[in-house]
Amino acid sequence: MIIEILAILAIPAIASTAFLLGQKSVESRENAAYRAGLQDGYEEAARENKVVRMAR
Repeated sequence: MIIEILAILAIPAIASTAFLLGQKSVESRENAAYRAGLQDGYEEAARENKVVRMAR
């Protein structure tokens, strides 16, 4: 009886954990794509000499 109750309670916990991990994966892919886009924009601007480099 107790095992069945624990199993019933565990199903939503497992599902919500999987959902949250999936959301994190989507966010990390979106962030990677955003960073790649920024890098592409920087490289393109550098080719056109529109990037001001900071003096060290």
